[in-house]
Amino acid sequence: MSSLAYRFSSAVQWNAATAAATVVIQFSITAVLARLLTPSDFGIFAIANVVFAFAVNLGQAGMMTAIVREPILDREVVGAVVGLSIAVSLLLAVAVFILAPLIARGGDEADQALIGHLVRIMSVTVLMSGLALPAQAIMSRELRYRELKLAQLAGILLGTGGTTIFLAIRGNGAWSLAVGYLVNMLVVCLSCWWRVRDRWAISWVTSHIVRIGGVGAKLTFLYFLDLIWKQLPLIASYLRFPASEVGIYQRSQAIVDLGIQSTIGGLYIVFFSAVSS
Repeated sequence: MSSLAYRFSSAVQWNAATAAATVVIQFSITAVLARLLTPSDFGIFAIANVVFAFAVNLGQAGMMTAIVREPILDREVVGAVVGLSIAVSLLLAVAVFILAPLIARGGDEADQALIGHLVRIMSVTVLMSGLALPAQAIMSRELRYRELKLAQLAGILLGTGGTTIFLAIRGNGAWSLAVGYLVNMLVVCLSCWWRVRDRWAISWVTSHIVRIGGVGAKLTFLYFLDLIWKQLPLIASYLRFPASEVGIYQRSQAIVDLGIQSTIGGLYIVFFSAVSS
């Protein structure tokens, strides 16, 4: 068996195994949190999470694919990727932070202050996601899915699971969901960069920035349209219904999306990485 075939086979197996584990773990976490938090807590956080999803997809979705399809990832290209990812993520994080009060106005008057604070917490998560992106893209391109998926599982267990449940037990409500997600992304960022620490570089080479940024922008437009279609019902619910009802819808949607994202979405990335290699 060739080296590429072996790595591809290993990547598929690890993706399948971690997809199953992710579904079980996330479902268990959701079941526990459903007993600790109210539907309103989930609904209020759902708004901040939608903002995070839009910011991340606007700045990073296409860039991940652009990095994976690069023919050569030498130190100069990686440095340009890191520089571009940090710059875009920082710009989006600042925009989200500034626009937080305006975004919060769509909610109930009693919830607006909390929504604004949670959106600002998620703006930090946007920046952290941008820092993690190049490392995850490198590992994906090299079909190092065992290390990548274990890092992501660690983020779920320590952040979305451990941190969120601990804070929820202490009565922190919707804050526990936002902080847990931030810890999740922090764990993923540190874990992935530790595994590819020899590849770390940061630079601003115009030719690489223009090429990768151009490809990423085209792909981002398609991802963004898809995201709007998926999130439109949640946005409409936010503008029309109270937070408690939005929370019930969000939990149902998250459970359904979880299986799709963990299986079909993961396999697509593996196949694309293998073909690009």
